[in-house]
Amino acid sequence: MNRNAPSEDYSQDENIPGPDPSERRLTVYLSSTGVKAYLKHTLDATAGYATLIDANWKCDSNEVLRRIENCIYDNPQVLDDYECDVIIESDRALWVPSGIAEDEDAREAVYTSIFPAEADDIFHDLMTESPESPAVLYTLCPGLPSFLRRTFPGARISSQFTPMYRRFASRLTDETALFADLREERMDILVFHGQNLLMGSTHRYADDQDAYYHILNCIRQCGLDEKKCEVYISGLKDVRRTLLNDLRDELPYVRNTMLPRIDSPKNMPTPALICATNIRKSRF
Repeated sequence: MNRNAPSEDYSQDENIPGPDPSERRLTVYLSSTGVKAYLKHTLDATAGYATLIDANWKCDSNEVLRRIENCIYDNPQVLDDYECDVIIESDRALWVPSGIAEDEDAREAVYTSIFPAEADDIFHDLMTESPESPAVLYTLCPGLPSFLRRTFPGARISSQFTPMYRRFASRLTDETALFADLREERMDILVFHGQNLLMGSTHRYADDQDAYYHILNCIRQCGLDEKKCEVYISGLKDVRRTLLNDLRDELPYVRNTMLPRIDSPKNMPTPALICATNIRKSRF
């Protein structure tokens, strides 16, 4: 199902059988432009995802929470007692030292110096892979944390960056690497030296040439040698294919990001695809 404004009926058009919740894991992906929800069998590692919601819209920022609420409540099958991950796609993510994220006053002061937000609306994810691991602060819309506590109690909440950070950082040793994930009109970039995060950022792009520029610019901003930095690309297939070819004319180490080999829905967001790995619960 793919519905756009002005319609606000986000209910499923077909009857979805109710599986045993104890054998399924729900992944909900929230953004300012839609909701996606996927169900996966937890006892079969090779099983693909079933799509429960795939709703899209365009609306003013003050309408986002109402759209999300209507979409979730129009699809009551996602409210069953599943183990649940909620991934929040935010263009207002801010990477900080973990000590700042753990201090409520410092967290609010630093985040609101960059983005307008109320303290109760700021999420934070701690990357605990090492004592030097950073944290990411992020928001989507006012009132969202309260809605998620009521609607998905006990869910693991994360930024779109968090599943990617945890998957990629754990696989690096001493190399320098850039990971770029392409979504509609936006790309999320993580740059590492070994397991140390050098940059985490979101960029707008209009075409593959814009994306090409952002990748090279991030490498240069981090002071890395372009000829030694490994570049991994994931996300939208059409843009990715052209971007890979363009980058290979300039850089020696460019490839598709290795992702879980499962049957996944078309254009399933990369963070949702890899969140079957253990994502620790975010705090409000």
